[in-house]
Amino acid sequence: MDRQDVIAHQPGGKGSDKPAWLRDRLEWFQDQKFGIILHWGIYSLWDCCESWPLSPGDEWARAEDMDCWTSRDRDLSRFQQDYWALNKQFNPTKFDPEAWAELFRQSGAKYVAFTTKHHDGFCMWDTQTTDYKISGSASPYQGDVFKGLTNALHKEDLGVSAYFSK
Repeated sequence: MDRQDVIAHQPGGKGSDKPAWLRDRLEWFQDQKFGIILHWGIYSLWDCCESWPLSPGDEWARAEDMDCWTSRDRDLSRFQQDYWALNKQFNPTKFDPEAWAELFRQSGAKYVAFTTKHHDGFCMWDTQTTDYKISGSASPYQGDVFKGLTNALHKEDLGVSAYFSK
């Protein structure tokens, strides 16, 4: 299998140019073996595959039996408008990061990769770059989910990474 190397594909970069900290971190990661990828965001309110159905070209993501799609008469503009308003409803009051972290550790996981922002642009942390976030003025929750989860995972001695879609 041909593997791509992020550092090697940088302008002027060579595979052997990896900084020591990156080599050490990659070695650490390869030893972890089992981790959890946690996709969780406003799309969790609907029966859709993350925010993929928003993209006009991703017809595969709008299944004919997907209620959030069919109940909007398969109208992409209406779907998008209603989807982008989900931030006003997403209110994870039962979110318990300590319980989640304990469960992840008990499962044998060594790290958690968390979706901090999917392609829809909704941020699961308190950023100053946008108001389309879990702590935004339109959000009923007003917490920093990623910070809470990160703190809880660290207490359980679990690694954390952030999935971030630009």
